Amino acid sequence: MLTSLNDYLLPTVRYDDPTADPDKSYQSVGGRIYIELVYFRHEDVQYNQLTPIERSYLDAWKLRNHPFVRFDGHILSYRAIQDVWWIILTPYKVPIPNGTIWELDVGGGRTRTMPREISNEVTLNVARNLPPNSF
Repeated sequence: MLTSLNDYLLPTVRYDDPTADPDKSYQSVGGRIYIELVYFRHEDVQYNQLTPIERSYLDAWKLRNHPFVRFDGHILSYRAIQDVWWIILTPYKVPIPNGTIWELDVGGGRTRTMPREISNEVTLNVARNLPPNSF
């Protein structure tokens, strides 16, 4: 799925300082700290729709110099940050191998589905301006 060191993993919520580790402001009601990122291919980002400040923000979240993950062209590795859970979302179709089994039970016979919302303005602008045939 990941194709280039120039691709992006952008936060879904406001994240002003990419050099700072996620803190309790990203804590869920269950007590875990989550960082949600959205994957965008470099060629799908419409730079002409972004301000210079937004472009600068984007550069900080490029896979080439991402603060939390490393991508060597084949393997995505997460930086170890105590008690932080990673969620990576994508607007693209992801091929699922035949025979894949989904485990939907999260305990007690309950299933969990959570709507996702992008409140980070730069990430939202990138998502809104994806080319219609990009996914």
